[in-house]
Order: sequence, then structure tokens, then C-alpha cells
Amino acid sequence: DLSGDAEQEYFAEGLTEEMITQLGRLHPRGLGVIARTSAMRYKQAGKSIGEIGTELGVDYLLQGSVRRAADRLRITAQLVQVSDGTQIWAESYERGVADIFAIQRSVAESVARSLALELFPTTERALGSASTTDPAALESYLRGRYHWHRLSEDGMQKSVAYFQLAIQKDPNFALAYSALAEVQILVAFTGMLPSSDVIPQARQATLRALAINEELAEAHASLASINKNFDWNWPVAEQEYKRSIDLNPNNAMARWGYADLLSALGRAEEAMDQIQRAKELDPFSLVVNVQISWTLYMAREYARSKEQSLKTIEMEPEFAAAHYSLGLALEQTGKQREAILAFEKARDRSEGNSIGIAGLGHSYALGGRQRDARDILEGLTRASAVRYISPYAFAIVHAGLGEDALAMEWLEKSFALHDVWLVWLKRDPRFESLHADARFQSLLARMNFPV
Repeated sequence: DLSGDAEQEYFAEGLTEEMITQLGRLHPRGLGVIARTSAMRYKQAGKSIGEIGTELGVDYLLQGSVRRAADRLRITAQLVQVSDGTQIWAESYERGVADIFAIQRSVAESVARSLALELFPTTERALGSASTTDPAALESYLRGRYHWHRLSEDGMQKSVAYFQLAIQKDPNFALAYSALAEVQILVAFTGMLPSSDVIPQARQATLRALAINEELAEAHASLASINKNFDWNWPVAEQEYKRSIDLNPNNAMARWGYADLLSALGRAEEAMDQIQRAKELDPFSLVVNVQISWTLYMAREYARSKEQSLKTIEMEPEFAAAHYSLGLALEQTGKQREAILAFEKARDRSEGNSIGIAGLGHSYALGGRQRDARDILEGLTRASAVRYISPYAFAIVHAGLGEDALAMEWLEKSFALHDVWLVWLKRDPRFESLHADARFQSLLARMNFPV
């Protein structure tokens, strides 16, 4: 961003993300495109073409800048070959903000020609029906994406508002509906609202996006997530993930979600294949890297899970989820003191996430600190008076205390609310002691888990 205005950063970031998406759609089986998270890592890194190319394992880099003044844009872009730094192609564009999607398509097509790739016949139709010609709707959408990527509660609340504003300005903006669904699903996972409150809204937004553009890969991934986490319709979830990946094999998040599904069903080897592919596409994504730890944990490969968690912490020491996954792996190998320390770090770095706090309570119980575990339960109870607390969190702590009957009561409450965390019920080692209980097996059956 060369505008000299920090308030315009959202626009440059949004342009980058949309360019990545469109490049990924051009020739998805012949052109692999690194995802936004990993590309953004080099925004101010000051590294050379060769260094970046080597770290990402890519053959070409697309560099660009945007300068925005009022409603006029000047965008420059150049394609550079990593091996020798040769500039393969360069172009500049100066147009109005309303032409932004046309600019993106034009740049993407020029890059494709430079690489001698052939466009899929459906590409132009898919892109056109997903976008908007309303500059105000586009601006709201880009601001929503900017805040969504902050992964904070405040950021998610702002992104929901901006996506809804984009939809108000253009009721046929498919990408805005799909993005709204994505963030609403994330709201359920972070525990900001009950799944039963927010997932129906996400479903409505997803179905609207697909009604506008059935070939929108992101919307199929959201529909898969809803079928997986809320409906427990495993066959349809898998079908939708496959459809999303078929439409855009470069979508790292779709592969991440598919790995999540396979892991929950105990198909560990397939899950690892998908999450490793996601990492190839987005090597520096903290979410993808911690999902590798989670997948290994659910596969009972605790040593490898621990190793991957430490690698993720090295990438970002303040990432709460990586400390949480480290605590899980340590706990299952009997290293309770170290596990407690990891869970405490996760608690201190999160925004009061109930599942993270429950993990600490479970570890306290296994480590002989029953009083501290009960303090965690009391704290969760107090918190539930002012905000939503997942029943799954209470079940985790009671299971650690050996109170199986109470754990089952809370799991039944989770079932009644279609809590998104129940997707892990069959694989979560912390509920191993409940597997012989007929009520637990009944719960698995009601969730349609394959036998």
C-alpha cells in the first residue's frame, strides 16, 4: 500500500487476498498458489526474491503495489522468476474503484498467459457471478475480510457487521454471503454464541451464496462445515468438501476443514494427507500448523503432536491454540506438570476461551490438583451467567475428575444445543473412560457416527 494512509491497509490486503483467490481458480490443477496467510508474512520482511522463493518452495513471485486517492486506483504488478530474478511480465493499471474486480481478472489473466496456462472455460463465469460492481459493497466486504483475519472477538464482530453491510448494498454479492457464513461458524467455535443461535444464520447465508453462484468453492466449504459440526451429516459434509476442493484445489482452508472431518471420523492417514496439502499451500498459517498437531493428537501420535506444537509456538509464541495443543500431547504422555504449564500459557494468551480453560481444569485434575480443577468449574459457572459457555467445557473437567455421570450430563446438554465441539466426541482421548457406558454409545449413535 503506497497510499500513506494506515486506514487504507484493509484495501491493499483485500486486493492481495482476492488476487490469490482468482489466481488459484485460473488453472487449479496446473498452478499451485500460496495462500494469503503465508504470503502476508513477507509484506514487510525485506527478504530477497531468492529467499522468499526458497522458503515457500515456489517458482514465481507476483509483486505489486496499490495507491488509492479518493475513488481512483493505481495498481502495479510484476511476475518474477525465482531462479534468476528475471522479470517475466509487468503491468500497471489506473482506474476507478468500481473497476477493481475487472483489474484483478485482467492481472490474473496476464499472469496466466505468461506461464502459458490455459483458463478453464468456467472461470470467467464463476468470478463474475461471485463479485459485485457496487464499489461501496466491495469496500465493506474488504473491510470485513481485514477484520476477520485478526481472529479476535472484536475483529469477528466487526467483520460480521461489514459483511452484512456489503450484502445490504448488493443483495447478490455471493462472496459476501459466503464470508459471512465463514465468520459465523468461527463465532460458534470460539464460544461467543451458542451453535444453535449462529449456525442457522450461517446456513442461510451459505445457501444464498450458492443460489447466486453454485460454483463458489468457499460456499461449498462452509456448507460442509455446517453439515459436519452442526448436522453431523458426515456423508454430505465429505461430499461438500470434495466439491469445494474440486472447484478450487488451492483452497487451503477447504483442505483444512476436510482434514478436520477425516480426523473426527478416525481416518487419520487421509486426514494427514489433506492437512499436509493445506500446509504446502499455506506453510506459515498458524491455524493450519496447529491443526497438524490436533490431527496427530486425535490419531494418538502424541510425540509427533508435541513436536509440531513446539514448531508452531516457535513461529508465534503468543498463539494460544498451539500452547493448548502442546498441553494435550503432554497430558496424554503423563507429563502433567509440563501440561499444566502449557495450558496456563494457553489460558493467559486467549480471550477467556472456555474450551481452553476446561483443558487446564482437566489437567489440574489428572495432576492431583482437584481443588484447582473445581475452582475452574466454579469459574466457568460464574462466567456462564454473563456469556455463553460450551457445555462441552464442563464435561471435559468432570471427565478429568473421574465424574463420569456428570460428564455425561454435560455432553447431553451439548447434544441438545448441537454444540460444535461434539464433532470430536468419538476421538477425544479425554473421554476414553466413557466409551463402555451405554449412554455414551447412544450419544455417538444419535450423532450418526459410523460404527
